[in-house]
Amino acid sequence: MTSTTSPRWTVRLVAVLVTALATCAVVLLGAPSAARAATPVTTGATAAGPTQVVQFSSDGIHWSDSYTDQLFHGVLLVPGSSATRAFYVRNGAVEPTILRVTLADVTTTSIPLASAMSISSSTTGAPGASVPVSLAQPCYTLSQGLRLASGDSIRLDNTVSLGQLNGVVGQTASVWFAIRVSFSSTDAAAPAPNDCPTDYGTVDTFPNPTTPGTTEPASAITSPAVFHRTALGWTVGTLVGGGTVTTPTTPTNPTTPLVQSLVSNTGRLYQEYDVAFWLAMSVLGAVIVVLVRARRRANQPEEPAHTRQIGY
Repeated sequence: MTSTTSPRWTVRLVAVLVTALATCAVVLLGAPSAARAATPVTTGATAAGPTQVVQFSSDGIHWSDSYTDQLFHGVLLVPGSSATRAFYVRNGAVEPTILRVTLADVTTTSIPLASAMSISSSTTGAPGASVPVSLAQPCYTLSQGLRLASGDSIRLDNTVSLGQLNGVVGQTASVWFAIRVSFSSTDAAAPAPNDCPTDYGTVDTFPNPTTPGTTEPASAITSPAVFHRTALGWTVGTLVGGGTVTTPTTPTNPTTPLVQSLVSNTGRLYQEYDVAFWLAMSVLGAVIVVLVRARRRANQPEEPAHTRQIGY
């Protein structure tokens, strides 16, 4: 008589393995995305109050969705001097976020003046490094990694410095740039230093002579050229009626920095699907092995029973 124990055991094992595979797939495919953005606060917001994720304040008490002042307005720098100005930022999301401060939109009427200028952004207990503004091609990270809970705020101390210049180089010229403040989810990968944020609030630093109504000296306003820092280096534009017309020039840095040749670690690569695929293949292989062994066992003929008779 053929035994049914082996086939039943095989069916049960296959059912257990298939259930385990389905569980692994649900866990992996249901994992949160590493590029998930912070969700803004939507409860309790009023028409008069801030509603954006990145919120600004000049005194840490009154908050707004934007920073309307110029951070270093009225500051005049001479070679070897520096100035510090502060503003506050608050996390307006419903979840914890990671703060990032980025230098961007560097523009000048004198490349030597811009090359001698640097900026740092610091928080309490975490001094920021002094970064030459020419590193922004077109962006550069000043500070990142600070975790803020929902509703938490922090003061950012920003210091602009001017190095030594030869003779009258840079006199009556201007440099202006922007500080971008952004928040990202705590499970997002750290961006490369020269990555530009996609969702941010902007703090203007110095008056822009290309903007109508500027209070910059007339010599700066009538400068024949304005230089913008881009991914290709410096590009030149001409001042026309309070604006600029930009034409590309030969890059001052023709070789691409190593950091720009690397793949950004913020890309969404969907590695969990690779893991799910290999788990599925492993379980399928185990099922095939079990079925083959059961098949062989079922096809193997039963050995004849050896009986011993007494008296013959």
